Amino acid sequence: MVISDGNKFNKTKHRLNYFIIIVILAFCDSPFFVFGKKNLGIIVILFLFLFAIIRRKKLITTQVSLVILSVWLLLLIQWQIFGGLNLQSMAIPIWNIYMPYLVYTILGLSFFNYLLNTVYFVSIYTSVIWLLQSTIPGVNSFIARLMEIVYPYSWADWPRTIFVYSMPRKSGYFLLRNSGAFHEPGAFSIYLILAIIINTIYTKNGFDKKNVIMFLIILTTFSTTGYILMFILIAFFIVKKRINILLKLLIILVAISISVFSYRSAMFLEEKIESQYITQTEAVEEGDIGRGRFFSFLISWKIFKENIVFGKGISNVNPILEGKQIATISYGFMGILARYGILWMVFYMFVFYKGIQKLHTLYSVPKYYGIVFYIVLHLSLSTQAFFYDIPFVFFFIIGLNLSELRIKYYKSIFFSDNKQVTQINPRIQKFKL
Repeated sequence: MVISDGNKFNKTKHRLNYFIIIVILAFCDSPFFVFGKKNLGIIVILFLFLFAIIRRKKLITTQVSLVILSVWLLLLIQWQIFGGLNLQSMAIPIWNIYMPYLVYTILGLSFFNYLLNTVYFVSIYTSVIWLLQSTIPGVNSFIARLMEIVYPYSWADWPRTIFVYSMPRKSGYFLLRNSGAFHEPGAFSIYLILAIIINTIYTKNGFDKKNVIMFLIILTTFSTTGYILMFILIAFFIVKKRINILLKLLIILVAISISVFSYRSAMFLEEKIESQYITQTEAVEEGDIGRGRFFSFLISWKIFKENIVFGKGISNVNPILEGKQIATISYGFMGILARYGILWMVFYMFVFYKGIQKLHTLYSVPKYYGIVFYIVLHLSLSTQAFFYDIPFVFFFIIGLNLSELRIKYYKSIFFSDNKQVTQINPRIQKFKL
């Protein structure tokens, strides 16, 4: 009877943990909450705070407190230099640092297990719907009508979501671009790349069944960034795979040939990249307001050169460039340089790297895997405003709290080929930053 009660408790706990992951993903990138993100954020952080109290978790650490204080100090310095500060600005480190910490203290490193399984499950069912919608006109009309019905009851900017599924985009080909349940196909591909990295750390196999399926789903996004990062990961996995050197060289040559052909022939690769580069660089040179990857990089670089140490623009009300507010400087590490300055950026990137490496140490994955995954993650974050989304900040939180991470054994539960697999790392040590 005790065992039965324990099983029921564990099942309830797992369901609640998955619910937390769903709430986090919805908060980070669901188009369902475009105009309700602030209100949802307040609800989410209160929910996580109460959950941490119920589970008797540590509500804050010295490291997290110091990081939050450092961001507040930067805000005050920017306010004194450039002006533009309100009470809402003071909540920025609460959303960006404290909320991910609450998730960390509630779920621990099992966060990645639940995130992997959730993203994988979402990618499977949404891809089935996407295929039906792309090939059967009646299904496309039905889903579009359903989104119109849901729209008045959502916080979306236009009828493009039913929460569990988002409207695909036009691709210029027969099939539509698969957005999954995310705000656009590129965002979907980035979360798939993250899931592939996590699964590779667990399985130590870049061509694990789950990875292969997620690689195939990335193809359905027709995402420039997704394709480039996928080719980088596949090339790395091929190089590290234990096969005959001649066969390995042949596979690499074929992969390079296919990549070059795809880049030159696909309108969403070479043509799209060149077009965006020309239009976005012109917008920067002429002082126009624009958006996009190149625009974000160039504007961030311009702002960084003017404010190297302290940065400029953490607060959304802070005038950023000639009186204009440029929201897109939140892209990638250049966004951190522009908003927070070089000192904070170096600190953040270093601790982020320490978090990734500690995860690899825990699972006995070679160090160079961590370096490659670190580069791939930051390449992906340079194309999306995801830098402070919880799933990515989580690596920073791990690196920040290494001194509190005592491991007697670590039990990792994940699902492979519909079988529950358990890995135990018997290390007994205290990690220090």
